[in-house]
Amino acid sequence: MNIKKIVLAVSATLIVGCANQGPLTKADNLSPGDDSLKPKPISTVFHRPQGSMTITFSKDGKFLEITSKGMAPIAGNNGYSIEQAAQVAQLRAKRNIAEFISTQLTTTRSLKVLSTTVQKSLENTATGTNREVTVDDKDFDANGDPVITNAYNDGSKDKVADAPNANSNSEKIAQIVRENITTSASALLKGVVTTDEHIDQESRTIVVEVRTGVNTIGAANELRKLMGSK
Repeated sequence: MNIKKIVLAVSATLIVGCANQGPLTKADNLSPGDDSLKPKPISTVFHRPQGSMTITFSKDGKFLEITSKGMAPIAGNNGYSIEQAAQVAQLRAKRNIAEFISTQLTTTRSLKVLSTTVQKSLENTATGTNREVTVDDKDFDANGDPVITNAYNDGSKDKVADAPNANSNSEKIAQIVRENITTSASALLKGVVTTDEHIDQESRTIVVEVRTGVNTIGAANELRKLMGSK
């Protein structure tokens, strides 16, 4: 998406939140050819200083894509100001991906969060349900253990006393995801493309979403071949 197109936007809803789990579907109520029987992707949302980032992968650990959002304030009321803000937001979104891969992906906390996502998906399979699974890392403490919001809603967090540890199978799948991302880090960063832009007129901010994955990497490689660059 061309950043300059955002100049024509009048208003849009600022999208920073994360999707919840999809609608519940029981496998025994579906026909063999129903698309709802197909394995749903698994997503983990990580919150970065400059915006949110989502890693999506399949149940068997196949990496699919990383989506990142960056936000920036709009200083003026003209098209140039919007374009400049969009460029800053785009750079922040890309930096989220680069910094996460280089500094946080290899941590024990990230592995625990990813493992929990896989575990929830495996539980869906075991109970005969098939729905998209999304886990948000804001629901985990600094050690990667699940937390719950205090019943008095004072914003504090209490650790879940009986939170189960991810089983060895889910940990193995999470490790596969981590290895797939780290080994292809360079190609992923080269394959980043802008997929969405939103302006919040009230706060005078812009959010830019970028995406990279198996599909965007292939497209980027083809473009580099056509341009004669490596």
